[in-house]
Amino acid sequence: KNKGRYTTAETRTIEQLVFKTPDAAKAALDSLKTGATFDKLVAAEGKTQADTLLGTLSKDKIADKAVADAAFALNVNEVSPVVQGAFGPVLLRVTEIKPEVVKPLAEVAADIRKDLALGEASRILLDVHDSYEDSRASGSTLEQAAEKLKLKVVTVDAIDRTGLRPDGAIVKDLPESPELIKAVFDAEPGTENPDLTTANNGFVFYEVDSVTPARDRTLDEVRQKVVADWTAAETTKRLTAKAQELEKRLEAGTTLDVIASELKLEKQTKRGVKRGADDADFGKEGAAAMFGEGEGGTGLIPSPTGDGQILFRIAEVFEPAGADASSVPDDEQKSFTAGMSDDLLDQLVAQLQTQYDVRIDQTAVAQALTR
Repeated sequence: KNKGRYTTAETRTIEQLVFKTPDAAKAALDSLKTGATFDKLVAAEGKTQADTLLGTLSKDKIADKAVADAAFALNVNEVSPVVQGAFGPVLLRVTEIKPEVVKPLAEVAADIRKDLALGEASRILLDVHDSYEDSRASGSTLEQAAEKLKLKVVTVDAIDRTGLRPDGAIVKDLPESPELIKAVFDAEPGTENPDLTTANNGFVFYEVDSVTPARDRTLDEVRQKVVADWTAAETTKRLTAKAQELEKRLEAGTTLDVIASELKLEKQTKRGVKRGADDADFGKEGAAAMFGEGEGGTGLIPSPTGDGQILFRIAEVFEPAGADASSVPDDEQKSFTAGMSDDLLDQLVAQLQTQYDVRIDQTAVAQALTR
């Protein structure tokens, strides 16, 4: 019954010559019996082969049923009788036939077995679903119904709307997590709820045992997180302050070599940083900040790969060899073009305003608004 899935339909290359009247079509058909050819008929109608080509189509792709039936009854290079098509009387010719191709069983056997297995699994799944529903309807609890059907029950002790446990850990491996959490928080404790369908066509049955009202956590519950957050914030604050102090020294003339030596860090030199690039070491915003400085300029940027700060000095600015307009990124070219257009328009308007007196005809405006 699934033969169509493994079959490439027969296609035919069809030419269609449309006539204004049935008599004209009949006369053309009769002329074929006295030596005329289809190609000569096409030329006599002032058309080309391209004009008459309907296409290479399967029968179901031809909207006009009369044309489809007639075309698929022809042999190669045979001309049809007059067919009353949707656009008038036509003669048809088939120039090529590609027969139907059915994949051999050996080639599709694995797919067929897979489909059969999936079909059987789907049937079993629906049977289990219905049996569970029947068990609940007869008074069984969720746990009892699951035990009868050998289904696994997972208990989540506590979860909030964001999917976190009370200790801040993420509740993992929840099926259809966003939908399930929303459904759980819409449900009432101790009631049976509609099942949820998973992305792989499974089902999730769920029940809420109890609800813990929202409350502020005690200090003991959040102490560890508070300490960690404070430590991180204080570290960032001190690091930023130290980096800003070093930046001032760099601006005042202290070299990066001296600063690196004091901090027991390695000074690094990077060449070929490009404008607008998402640089691996500096990030896109960092590279943009560097191009805001001239040669000898200094600055401070956040590290794109952590919480550190990068202190930099522009050692050299140069134009790449062979640079021309095509090397400018498309977005910058468009921005520059738009800016020039706006500037030219503003200049034109300003010039015209000096040559012509602009006035508003209040009467005409009032008439237009009252129509």
